[in-house]
Amino acid sequence: MMAQAGRQLFSRLSSRTLAIAPIQLHYSPTPNGWKVTMLLEEAALPYQLIPVDLAQGDQHLESFLRISPNGRMPAIVDPNCDDLSVFESGAIMVHIADSYECASHFLGDDYACRSPILEWLFWVNAGLGASCHASSNTKLLPCEAW
Repeated sequence: MMAQAGRQLFSRLSSRTLAIAPIQLHYSPTPNGWKVTMLLEEAALPYQLIPVDLAQGDQHLESFLRISPNGRMPAIVDPNCDDLSVFESGAIMVHIADSYECASHFLGDDYACRSPILEWLFWVNAGLGASCHASSNTKLLPCEAW
């Protein structure tokens, strides 16, 4: 059954009613990592940066793969949601907006508002982001590395 337009979708955590524990952000300074840190900063949510050294291969460690099965970062562990782990920047951003009142305005409360925001978020992640990543890889890596 479809939800009615204008109906609030989620019950969100509010720092006015409870203490918010820092979200654990497994991070490397890349555009995908920056997206999540910008949202956390704009929402004034506490977070703990856990560095992921891509050059050293940290993304292939078993401990990281338990959080991010595809071995990509960023990834979070949210102690305010029963230590839920979320990977992929877009999914993390939706989780934060859906879970925290202070970030809800970035996504909206009804389908009419959310749909165009999600369209552009998915386009950035799957379209623009993927194109830029492929372009930078082909310029920086020798052909045999692909």
